[in-house]
Amino acid sequence: MAEPRAKGVTYRTFIKILRKLRGDRVAEATLDLAPAEFTRSFRSGLVFSGNWYPLSWYTDLHRAAQKVTGEGPDLARTMGFEATRDDLSGIYRIFLLVVSPEFVISKAPLLFNTYYDTGTMEVTDATRGRARARWTDCVGFDHNLWLDVQGSCQAGLEAAGACDVVINPLSGAGDGDLRMELEARWR
Repeated sequence: MAEPRAKGVTYRTFIKILRKLRGDRVAEATLDLAPAEFTRSFRSGLVFSGNWYPLSWYTDLHRAAQKVTGEGPDLARTMGFEATRDDLSGIYRIFLLVVSPEFVISKAPLLFNTYYDTGTMEVTDATRGRARARWTDCVGFDHNLWLDVQGSCQAGLEAAGACDVVINPLSGAGDGDLRMELEARWR
């Protein structure tokens, strides 16, 4: 089986947001600790938004950023939240003003598979103010990537107008888990 991959935009946005939140020094030190092949490609401008790259590079980036900053796994959730918020700014923001959080969550499975070539996301329940979703067969995911996904879910819901969003993992979401089930609540 081929190694799972993520879209280049994921890596580019990660470094962009890390620079924004923690500064150039932290971003460069994180790149120094990242896999050499990734760092060479990134610094040479050869990580393209639309191309696919090894998912292990993304897990390594999360670990490197935590090591450099001295922060724990909460940084992964923050990175997912801020990256999604950044991705949904601009022209997408206008679209999000006219849709409901329930509509956004119903389209989340399509979005998930534009960023990752491993796993499947399924929305199992979506009603006003509440949704449940399940991810399965997510090879290569670790606790940091699950937290990143949780932060992304929160940001997407907030961008669509949800307030007081609470993301509650129900099962999975640990190191080596191929699955996660979560519940989101909002008003």
